Amino acid sequence: MRVQGLARWTMAYVAAAYVSFLLGQAVLLTGKTFPMAGLSSPWTLAAVHLFTIGWLTLLMLGALGQFLPVITASAPRGHGFYLAGLFLMAGGLLAMEIGFLTLERGTLWLPLGGSAVLLGVLLDLAALLPH
Repeated sequence: MRVQGLARWTMAYVAAAYVSFLLGQAVLLTGKTFPMAGLSSPWTLAAVHLFTIGWLTLLMLGALGQFLPVITASAPRGHGFYLAGLFLMAGGLLAMEIGFLTLERGTLWLPLGGSAVLLGVLLDLAALLPH
């Protein structure tokens, strides 16, 4: 069995996930989220998305980038798509956070951010397909 080294962008995904986790924890520590505020408050929505998209999704996709090529014994299609997916997901998450915090004023940040996150996930999945 061939020993595989660390994938090229795994640590970038883990670092982005860790930053999202810490930001989510910081939002919780302020006391502006549920249960002090309602479930639909902007700060609660921001914290939930920091944890689900920022922490869990980025961490899972980073782990898949490391382990999927090892499990399938084949090289992934492209590292460029994988890096572009990370940038789209991180930028989309930032746009969504801005959108949640400016929710009362009506904003285009939410659909733009959500679309960027979705496109980033799709690019990651395309990059992880084996040859």
